Amino acid sequence: MIQRIADGDRCIQRMEDLVARAAERGEDTVGLLRYLEDMRLVQGSFKENREVLAQVLGERARIAALQALNVMDSPEERAYDDITRLAASVCGTPMALVSLVDGTRQWFKSRVGLQAKETPRELAFCAHAIQTPGEVMVVQDAQADPRFENNALVTGDPNIRFYAGAPLVTSAGHALGTLCVIDTVPRGITAAQMEELEFLANQVIAAMEARKA
Repeated sequence: MIQRIADGDRCIQRMEDLVARAAERGEDTVGLLRYLEDMRLVQGSFKENREVLAQVLGERARIAALQALNVMDSPEERAYDDITRLAASVCGTPMALVSLVDGTRQWFKSRVGLQAKETPRELAFCAHAIQTPGEVMVVQDAQADPRFENNALVTGDPNIRFYAGAPLVTSAGHALGTLCVIDTVPRGITAAQMEELEFLANQVIAAMEARKA
């Protein structure tokens, strides 16, 4: 995409040079100027939308990376369950999940304190967390957060109030989901607990990438 922008700028520069030379020769440049203006409009539109395009391309790459691991809908495994239980213990929460987010849903590779095996993506706190792969997303009180106050997982079972999710980031930089901890009462999380949650999330992604090797 960066190359596309650079190529477009070079084409405009060449057209500007062509118009200038034609004008020096006394030639009619009306048609060339009209075409040059069209090129500028197209290039400007592309630049304005490059962030949206980058997000679309990034999401496609992220889902492709998730699919390549071949972990979605796989059986429960003790290695992940041990990490999930440890996360709940460290953070003192009744629920903890290894959550993976694809295009339409979040699916739980491992879960503690929750019966559901998946939820629609539009309800997923983790779908928000993967937007900032470099940090733990913390929601101290979901009822006081405009992003989640009307979420069905907040207004109904499992009545989420507190959420902290450490993104599961691959070695290539794709955030596939989170290792998250959940409580039914508003609360906070200490710096030490967040650090441990990030460490455990790294162990999850290491295990997932190792299965691919």
